[in-house]
Amino acid sequence: MFRASFLLAQPSFFEGMSRIFDFACSLPDYNFSDSPEEADSIALKNDWNAIYDDFESSFRIIEKKQLNEPKE
Repeated sequence: MFRASFLLAQPSFFEGMSRIFDFACSLPDYNFSDSPEEADSIALKNDWNAIYDDFESSFRIIEKKQLNEPKE
């Protein structure tokens, strides 16, 4: 879960505060890729994995409801 945030920086509170005063841009980047194509490929894979997770949880909910329904 939370795979779709690969390309987003998720710094801690202190890292975020230190970036305010990083005028030389000396702090490291987060989640960089060698090329835009690689970043797109990773993001697309993560998107499809998130869709799979959504389908899987939906099927579990449906299955649970069907098991709990009274039979006629």
